[in-house]
Parts: sequence; C-alpha cells; structure tokens
Amino acid sequence: MEMVMTTVRLESGAKKKFDSLCKGFGMSVNTAFTIFVNKVIEEERIPFEIGVARGAGKDLSILDRLSGAWDDGVPAKDMAEELRSSRTFGSTRIINDY
Repeated sequence: MEMVMTTVRLESGAKKKFDSLCKGFGMSVNTAFTIFVNKVIEEERIPFEIGVARGAGKDLSILDRLSGAWDDGVPAKDMAEELRSSRTFGSTRIINDY
C-alpha cells in the first residue's frame, strides 16, 4: 500500500510531552497517529468524547446577541466593539501547561 506524508502542527510543550508519552508506551509518534487514524476509520467517529470547553456558554451568548444584532441591522463596527469589550469573549480556549 502506498504511504503518504502528513504534517501536524502542535504547540512545542504538547509535542515534547506527547513524544515522551509515546516513548513510554514503546511506540513512535508516527505509530500513535496511525493507531488514531485507523481507529477513526474503523469506528467512523472520533474515538473519544469531544465537549464544549469550560466557559463556552458565555461566549455563545455573546455570539447569539451579536447575530441577533446583525439581523436587526446593527453595523458590523458596533458588533466588533461589543466583542472587544466583552470580558468573556475568547476565554474558552483551554491552555494546557505541559
């Protein structure tokens, strides 16, 4: 079977931790990704639960308000200002300290 190359971008800390864990498991990073890809294909789904990040509900309510504002004819400039001034917008990304 023909093999192809795939590139994955990771934060450097995550890459170092993943390399270390894979080594501890007795496999290469390439083998770990191959196992993941084959499992996705076999199950036709991501093989673990994916949920909404903590605090995402706050951001979604802002987006809901802004989408309603768009429907009501509020200028994009005003909607952008609401996003910038929001204390919760952008806080849903979970930063892992590797």
